[in-house]
Amino acid sequence: MKALYKYYLFLYGFLMPMYILFIKGTSFIYLLSVGLIVIVVVYNCGKIKYSLKKQDGVYIVFFLVTLFSTIIGILFSRPDQWKWQAFVFFAYSVVLFAIYYFLQRESGFAIARIVSGLRIGLLVNVIYGYVQVLLDKLFRLDINDLIFVKALKMVNTSSHYHFGKLVPSGFTWHPGAYAPILVTAYCMFYDNFLVKAMIIGMAFLTKSSTCSVGVVICVLLEGFFRIRKADLKVQIRTMITLSVVLIAASVVAVKSGLISLAVSEIERVFSRVQTANVYVADNFSTYYHVRYYLGIGKIASHANILQILFGIGGGCSGYAFMRVFDQYVGMPPWDVESQVIADLISYGVIGFVLLSVWMIRAVKRGSKIDNRYTIFFLSVFTMFLTYNIRFSWVLVFLFLIQISIKKRVSIWGLSDKEKKRALDWYTI
Repeated sequence: MKALYKYYLFLYGFLMPMYILFIKGTSFIYLLSVGLIVIVVVYNCGKIKYSLKKQDGVYIVFFLVTLFSTIIGILFSRPDQWKWQAFVFFAYSVVLFAIYYFLQRESGFAIARIVSGLRIGLLVNVIYGYVQVLLDKLFRLDINDLIFVKALKMVNTSSHYHFGKLVPSGFTWHPGAYAPILVTAYCMFYDNFLVKAMIIGMAFLTKSSTCSVGVVICVLLEGFFRIRKADLKVQIRTMITLSVVLIAASVVAVKSGLISLAVSEIERVFSRVQTANVYVADNFSTYYHVRYYLGIGKIASHANILQILFGIGGGCSGYAFMRVFDQYVGMPPWDVESQVIADLISYGVIGFVLLSVWMIRAVKRGSKIDNRYTIFFLSVFTMFLTYNIRFSWVLVFLFLIQISIKKRVSIWGLSDKEKKRALDWYTI
């Protein structure tokens, strides 16, 4: 049983960012989470005293808010499919809450095993992005569509096209969903120049503003922290080294065409911002994103006090825009492509504030342990503005971060010293 537990934890971490894996419409991560809960209960049978002591109080209150928002979403008049959406999201929330509950009571070894698997899963995701690009360039082959749509029939859509050209998205269906994978991988491989270079290149290849901005923030903050940490002599030497590296990298980038790709991506981002208030075929995504923020006042005017305070249920933020602005009418239940607005509408002002406090607390405490916590969260906060990226695997990873910070351990390095220290995290 111990061996099964050990390997299952690693497999769980490895498959966490493979968000394209579905079985009969259910994300594989939820099925794995249910399996992990069963294994943890069986493995620790008789050892665990079920109690809320030493649990994360802020998240417990947020979980209760999600329960109340689900009840509101089901009771108030709306189509049945949206009521079912709210119920299903809460059911998923229960599973993930149970994962967080048990992980807080588990030893640090369990956390370390999951993170070890996740680390490899992230690297595989980055490499797979280049495999997608290569196969498309050489054979015009959409590998995601071939495997996950046609062969395994897991999903209906597994790839994203930008103006008719396939863009890499890893083991996800959209570059926006790829963004948290690249940012997390950047922080995980903080001292590996080759992997970071691959991540930076991939961010621009995705043609996704969310990816590009998220990774660029990581690069800028890393440079800031490395220079600030060094003494004057080291700072000068670092600046000279960086200058040489940048000159060499620029030559390679120009010759390979990567620099033109980066410039065109930057121009595209600025162009989208400048035309954000104008609905045009090439820029409808930006137009809708801007309206998510500008239209929140009108959304609030159509809501009652309970909906404003507690929301209308998880995964249902799209309903508000469909009802008020006639956006995507007739589509199956959908969520707003902005994490900030999605949380505000789904869980109300109270839920939004609780989630914000929960993550800001992690930044404040984590910054004293490892600068990568600051880099990760500032990048994630920025991406929250442009896309809905807190997928189930991201939420589980946030659980792992909260637990690591509470134990005053860096989740990023996984050096031998950290692994040894992690083994002493017993809380049972």
